[in-house]
Amino acid sequence: MTSCLGPDAMNRFIAGQASQRERRVIVRHLLTRCGLCAALLRSAFQPPVEADAYDDALGRLIEAVPAQAGCS
Repeated sequence: MTSCLGPDAMNRFIAGQASQRERRVIVRHLLTRCGLCAALLRSAFQPPVEADAYDDALGRLIEAVPAQAGCS
């Protein structure tokens, strides 16, 4: 298979709903190192995170560590 996979096939693969034959075709295609399909697959499992998404949690952690360690 030399052409890129269609979005429907990739969505079924990601959701675990692709048939055994379809999974084989997709994996075989991914093994050709298709950058476009690999990027699509990566983005499905690693959704983008906002730069400040962890600020609140890390701020609470930074405040809590000195208090628990007996530091003032």
